[in-house]
Amino acid sequence: MYNREMECMEQYPYTVTQMNRIRGGIWCQCEEGNFFLKEYEGSAQRILFIRQVMLELEAAGFLVDTPVLTKEGEPVGEDSYGKTYTLRSWYTDREISATNEKEVVLGARLLGKLLRVFSEMPKEDTQEKSLATYGEMVRRKNRELKTISNFIGKKRQKNEFDMEFRRLFWRFYEQGLQIAEKEAAWETSVGVRYEYSHRDYTHHNVLVGQECAAVVHFDNLGRDSCVADFALYARKLLEKNQYREELFCALFRAFEEEYPLTGVERRQLYLRLAYPSRFLKIVNHYATTRKNHIILRDLEKLGRLAKQEEERSRFLAFLEEFVV
Repeated sequence: MYNREMECMEQYPYTVTQMNRIRGGIWCQCEEGNFFLKEYEGSAQRILFIRQVMLELEAAGFLVDTPVLTKEGEPVGEDSYGKTYTLRSWYTDREISATNEKEVVLGARLLGKLLRVFSEMPKEDTQEKSLATYGEMVRRKNRELKTISNFIGKKRQKNEFDMEFRRLFWRFYEQGLQIAEKEAAWETSVGVRYEYSHRDYTHHNVLVGQECAAVVHFDNLGRDSCVADFALYARKLLEKNQYREELFCALFRAFEEEYPLTGVERRQLYLRLAYPSRFLKIVNHYATTRKNHIILRDLEKLGRLAKQEEERSRFLAFLEEFVV
């Protein structure tokens, strides 16, 4: 069943006892420990960069999924068909629960510690393009929304999702325009610290055990605004917890105990949470998908989003006073 993967594992100095498919790749149980094997299409240099940062995090006491080298010292393995893989250290702990306040607060504190360590690392050239300002990012997202609106508007036969989108579009599009105006006035990209960032820090990527927690899936590691990770983490949890103000306060306090934000960084945090990112994600997924069962799922998500809008608006009014 795992012929290609086993062929690749033979290139590593580990003895495999069992292999199981999990989300994103293969969990390899070896005599030497647990590892995670996944297909990889990027450059070997990119893996070496991630590995170096992960080794520094390990030295600082973090549990992370550090890429390991082959017997020949290579950062990627390859099967006989030319497909390349990476192998990383792995943990058998579960994801933190999005509805367990103690666990999600732990995740926020862990993120603050992570950023504090990142801030102390020398920043090497990661071959990234020059970072866009937050204002540029907002304008790009607004253009995406407008493009999707034009695409749906030109459809001759409109389905139920199209009709619901047209009903909701202007409400969320105007929110995006308002965020662009506020960013133009506040210019939060000036003065915000840019650190190494996980860039996919959600509750899915924080694993909790009896005594400690691990952070995994650093595939998107790179430079970003220091509030980007916390904004994503908080937004995902708020969506699943009825935008509870007390939950946000607990997350924010835990994060700031480890990595205090400046006034301009707090303002950018507000803008990131106020932007209708969830709406854009749903409609963008719909616009690039043609499968009926996925369209129905996106319609359900759009319906839940609309029902949450009153809770979200109330939370954003609180947030503006809290951080701005």
